Formats: sequence, C-alpha cells, structure tokens
Amino acid sequence: MLAIKGFPQNLMFVSESLRDDEDVVSEAIAEYSDMFSYASERLKDDFNFVEKLVSTRPRIMLHVSDRLRRNKYIVIKSLRKYDCCAKDYISESLFNNRYIMKLLVENDGLLLKNAPPELREDLSIVMAAVGNTGEAMKFVAPHLMDNTEVVMRAVKTKCNIDRISDRLKDNKDVARLAVKSKGDNYWHLSERLKNDREIIELAVSSDPHIIKHMCPSFRKDVEIAKLAVEKWGYIITYFDEELLDNEDVIAAVLKNNGKMLKYASPRLRDDEYMLKIALDNHWDAIKYASQRLKSVLDDISADSTLSYSRRLYLYIQGNMVKSAKK
Repeated sequence: MLAIKGFPQNLMFVSESLRDDEDVVSEAIAEYSDMFSYASERLKDDFNFVEKLVSTRPRIMLHVSDRLRRNKYIVIKSLRKYDCCAKDYISESLFNNRYIMKLLVENDGLLLKNAPPELREDLSIVMAAVGNTGEAMKFVAPHLMDNTEVVMRAVKTKCNIDRISDRLKDNKDVARLAVKSKGDNYWHLSERLKNDREIIELAVSSDPHIIKHMCPSFRKDVEIAKLAVEKWGYIITYFDEELLDNEDVIAAVLKNNGKMLKYASPRLRDDEYMLKIALDNHWDAIKYASQRLKSVLDDISADSTLSYSRRLYLYIQGNMVKSAKK
C-alpha cells in the first residue's frame, strides 16, 4: 500500500498478486480512475467490486469487462454521476434502453445521435436532450420540429431554429426566445416577424452584429442604434452616417468605448460634453478630439505634471460645473 499511496501510477509496476488485491486497486483508483486498466482481469469482471466503486468512480467503466459494460444495473449506477466518457464505455445494445438513454441525454444532449429512431421521437427523451443543449435538435425526429413544447425548450438553450417548421418560425413567442438566446436566429424567422419592431430590438440587443446585414431603414434607426452600441461601441460603424451626428447615439457609443470618438461627426468631436464622456471611458480618446479642444490646453494654467488628456479633462469638467451653476 505504501508504494501506491500518493503514487497511483505504481500499480502498473507491482506484482500480479497486488493487481488482484481489492485494497491496493481501490487505493490506486481513489487518486486516478484510469489506473483500473492495470487491475487484474478478475477484478475487472467482479460484479460486487465494480458495483462498490462505480457510483463514485464512473470512469473505471472504460476498463471493466465487456460483460459488465452490458450490465444494465452497473451502467445505470455509473450514470448517476455524470462522466463525459459515458458514451465510450456503454455497450451499443444499451442505447436502445429508454431509461439509460434519458440519463445520458440529461447530461449530454448530443448523445441523442446514438439513440435509435424510436427514441429520437420519444417526447420525454427529446425534451431532456434539448433542455441540455439546443444543438440536440439536429437529431430530433422530423415531426417534432413542429412541436411547440419541444422547440420552446430548445430555443432556451441556444438552438439554431433553421430546422423548425415554418409554422413555428412565424410564432412570436418562439421568436422572442429564439433571438434572445441567439441573435442570428433572426434570419430564420418568417418575413412577417423579421419586420416586427420588438423582435428586431431583441435580436439586436442579443447580437448587435446582425444589424450589418439588415435593411437600410433599420440602420438609420436611433433607438436600434442605441441598443446595439450599448453592448459594443464599434458597431456604430455598421449604421448610417447620419447617426454619427446624433448626440444620444454617440453618447451611448462613447460610454462603451471612448476611442470610438474618431467616428463621430466633426461637430461632436468639437463638443466638450462628448469629449468628457469619451475621456471617462478611455484617455486615448483625446487623439480624436477637434483641434480647437486640443488647443485649449495652451490656455490652461494647471499643474504641468498632469497628463495632457487629464488637464483637458479637468478643464472641461470645470466648465460644465460653471454652466450648471448659471
């Protein structure tokens, strides 16, 4: 035991009699489950020994005998604790077992691909799979693509809705959840919902990048622009140029990324309030201020030990306080 404790890999070097010793093997796999591969063939096929260990060390199933891999009781017990290798040790014949398949997909929905056709249309199993990951929809029986309950569960876990029925692509409740969890689901919706204001705003809030390919009228919309740039300021470059001169939009951009001042209109790059917002976010924004604001520095009698941008910031802040008192 002294040779194993703290050094489980030593099991591969000990005698056959020690590899057949339950206490020695138990000590080794307590630290490293894969050491069970060096246990004796007798222990690998010992029902009672494996049963005792498998609920806490499911990975040993990779190394047990074929007979025990086909044993429903042992397999089910191993699945009580999720193990990412489960699909590798379960006998293919057990993928037909409804209870075992449900345990599998509850922890890894993509294992639905290993299910036989009749289980891919089993509502309980499908709901468990898509509840784990929306990607499991790739393996769902075709007729369930028109099942509202299944689709609503799937879109909550980032399901791509390109495969669902046309009827559900025109369902506003489905659309709301679909674009909230995955903004680019917008492109798979019905034409009616693609022009729905609420859906557009939800989609842009979820994934601002989609605005790049939307129709020009949406790229001129102030409210949609503000939603997009609150998440990523650089998205302003996807919008119409006229919004670069909009105070509300540019203020939202600068709160997210001050250096985006470089995209603002000349009028707003000459605006003290806009520059202050930009500097609040990033001192480098000073590079994109108008020449007039940069030249103000020459008239400031401030501590020259302060940085150029910091001195200008304090000047602007002082001017704003004075304006507020008037």
